[in-house]
Amino acid sequence: MSKNTLSNSQSQLCEVFGFSHEDMVSNQNGLISNDQKMRMKAKQSENEKLAWFGYGFVAGIGLLGVVVTVIKNSEVSINFLWAYLALAAFSAVIIWALFFRHKRKMIATLREGGLHSVKGPIRFVSERPGNKTVWFIRVNGVDFEIDNRQHYSLNKAEVAGKQAEMFISKPYKSLLSLVLR
Repeated sequence: MSKNTLSNSQSQLCEVFGFSHEDMVSNQNGLISNDQKMRMKAKQSENEKLAWFGYGFVAGIGLLGVVVTVIKNSEVSINFLWAYLALAAFSAVIIWALFFRHKRKMIATLREGGLHSVKGPIRFVSERPGNKTVWFIRVNGVDFEIDNRQHYSLNKAEVAGKQAEMFISKPYKSLLSLVLR
């Protein structure tokens, strides 16, 4: 394989996954780069906001249902209101606990700078839950989900079958970089 082909394929990997040459150098030295740490924090924050928005939407629909029931029946049983409030509170606690667990893992990763690598050929694996195809990039049995656009770009770059080293953060499992060998 020519050096130019390797360089073009590596550039495509960097573009598709959003990591830089500096990220790869840091990872090869056993470190998580500052940019990668900031991206992890941003992703965690974005996921939290999305989950709380979803919770607010569902809780709002539930509240609308309570209001419609009150208007329709002219009264509502106190047990019905308590059941709704208990369900809403329970759901909020579950969401908070899940995010607390993930955030704790992320903080431990950022504090300890934990990462490990796996080496092997790049493979694309698909699953078909329902009527859609979900793609994964796999190196030595470690999978990360990729969207159709990423799969198309990586196929075009012809990275399948090439030897690579995948750097993964731990305990917060996140793909840090993928370096062709």
